[in-house]
Amino acid sequence: MWLDNLNQALDKAVKPIRFFFRDDDAGWANKQLFELLDCFSKYNVPIDLAVIPQAINYKNKELCNRVRQNNGLIGVHQHGFRHNNHQLDGRKCEFGSDRTYTQQHLDIFTGQKILLDYFDEQSELIFTPPWNRCNQDTVNVLIDLGFSTLSKDNTGKPLDCQTLRQLPVNVDWFKKCQGIRMSQTQLGQLIEQVVTNGEVVGIMLHHEIMDQQERYTICELLELLSSHPRVKCEHMKKILRVITVKN
Repeated sequence: MWLDNLNQALDKAVKPIRFFFRDDDAGWANKQLFELLDCFSKYNVPIDLAVIPQAINYKNKELCNRVRQNNGLIGVHQHGFRHNNHQLDGRKCEFGSDRTYTQQHLDIFTGQKILLDYFDEQSELIFTPPWNRCNQDTVNVLIDLGFSTLSKDNTGKPLDCQTLRQLPVNVDWFKKCQGIRMSQTQLGQLIEQVVTNGEVVGIMLHHEIMDQQERYTICELLELLSSHPRVKCEHMKKILRVITVKN
């Protein structure tokens, strides 16, 4: 089974291993999103949704209701603004070198207000940039707007985050190697390696491209994690509190 080695690594862990799940692009593809949320609800595992502000409107009433009524299992935070690419050259980026500080500030501020309007205090002051890319101007905007945390992946050019905490994802569910998606076995090995390193395991999901087989696979992982005595599946905000106390 693809999780056997991970199970053994968890058995050997000298301290509890913390996991969090960040699902990106909430606001799009609600059918797939709700089916994924049902998986997490089944195993009573928390999940954090990176919500695209411009995608939230009256049609997302069910999402808002789920966030409020799902026994605290669903966290929400800001995922860019429109999830549009503004980078003329190079890799896709909504908040990169082709946007000024002022342009970024307007988008992030407007998105922040939208999430507060729809989710009130349940909207966390965490920012996930689309495509996991942003620049120093983005960091400065986030600090000026009172955000507490930047969450992207653990690659890319380091940024001077100053007072802004970072909580990166380090496992991409759809990670590719040389253009080919990792197999289930390779994915299990990647998670196992992070566990062996004693790190917080941050798993990035994209519900829009998860079919029934993908959801079955994630349920296999959730079943293991929810029942293992050395695992703590937590919201990003709780992990941040623990990290802050330790530091």
